[in-house]
Amino acid sequence: MPQPRSLTLGRWLCLAALCLIAPATALAQTSKLTDSAPVNDKADKDKANENQIITALLEEVRLLRLALEGKNMTASRLQMAIERIKLQQETVNRLAKELEETRTKLADLKVMVTRMTEYTKDMEIQIRNEMFPAKRVEMEKQLRMLKIEVEALQTLQQRQLEREVLLNMQLQTEQTKLRDLNDKLDALDDELDGLKPGNRTKK
Repeated sequence: MPQPRSLTLGRWLCLAALCLIAPATALAQTSKLTDSAPVNDKADKDKANENQIITALLEEVRLLRLALEGKNMTASRLQMAIERIKLQQETVNRLAKELEETRTKLADLKVMVTRMTEYTKDMEIQIRNEMFPAKRVEMEKQLRMLKIEVEALQTLQQRQLEREVLLNMQLQTEQTKLRDLNDKLDALDDELDGLKPGNRTKK
């Protein structure tokens, strides 16, 4: 039995509506996915930047901790170097004082030996010119005692000369040690300055 014409026309209209609605729905879904893609990319970039910042901060904290540890160690070495320099300076001062005293004694001995030697020569002349034997014998006795005294002074003078040479060598050695310690102290001071945050940034 043939269907009415109006019913057939209704079916065609429904089919046409479905064809129009389906592409629109698909287009809307595609547009929605396209619009959400930039949002997801921005979130990923923000998260990556945040991770980089955290990593940089952690690295800075680590470097700061190492710098503080190095600074404390260098400061301890610096204090030890200062104490060593103080002791070395005392040694240098002591040797310098002993050397000065030795040279003063040498100068005094030189004057005494010179005077007594001249006096000995004068006495020898007096003995040769002395007419009285008894007095000559007495003067000869005094001359022998004087010569013994001069020899003792000359021996002491020679020992002081040797001591002067020895003290001078020791002083030069200890002064060299003191200079080396001061150089090490300067190096440690520079190292400590290099560990300061401002200087580390410059380097």
